[in-house]
Amino acid sequence: MSAHHTAKTLLNAAEILHAHAHGPFHERLLRASRLLFEGSVHSFEMYRRTDGTHFAHTDAPFPESRLPEIVARIGELVPRDNPIFPYLVRGESRVLRLTDLVSQRQFHRTDLYHDIFRGVELTYQMVIPASTDTHAGALTINRGTRDYSDGEVETAAVFARHLKLAFETDRLLRATAPVQKKVSETDFTGLRRLGLTHRESEILWWMSQGKRDRETAIILGISPRTVNHHAASILRKLRVETRVAAVSLLHKTYQGSP
Repeated sequence: MSAHHTAKTLLNAAEILHAHAHGPFHERLLRASRLLFEGSVHSFEMYRRTDGTHFAHTDAPFPESRLPEIVARIGELVPRDNPIFPYLVRGESRVLRLTDLVSQRQFHRTDLYHDIFRGVELTYQMVIPASTDTHAGALTINRGTRDYSDGEVETAAVFARHLKLAFETDRLLRATAPVQKKVSETDFTGLRRLGLTHRESEILWWMSQGKRDRETAIILGISPRTVNHHAASILRKLRVETRVAAVSLLHKTYQGSP
């Protein structure tokens, strides 16, 4: 694959990944990964740090009738048999190949290979970490014919930066979805009387929720620079010097949060 084609494919994959209004995150992630690494099998797996609860989304050709059983078995075996798993728990951010850590002979001795990989003729794996403060996990890219090249690892490393940003954005949007609905239904007449625009009123409200400019920008679909510009305008119009004072005025206007 030429450098030009790789760059174009990366841009297309990133566009799919960041299209948050177009389907669940795991579906967009698997679609983007298939675009980048054709002829591979892809899985997105996460383990809750507190109790090890596991969930997975995969396009592996497992029998549909046995899929829940197989996913449960994967959740049991990966922490025990996959040498990359401890790195994910520690918060590793590098793209890793199984063969970076163990030989094929060693891996073929594991239950993970015999119970899961061998049945779908997979041998090689490349892992893009997606761990968070609450979960350890990754996007895994698998195939049976040959190992992943250094060039493919470099491509995966570029994609990993998009994965991290898109995953964090998705988490934020899902966590704030109920609050976003409340904000969209809020009557900001009181703040409008103080001279704020509707957008400035929204931004002040998110300030009151402790959101930083970057988080507010993601929620509202604008740039952090635009949020910062609006914040300066809010302080000027409300004749206060700090954001804390602006939030205090918000609470006084609504006798609490709007």
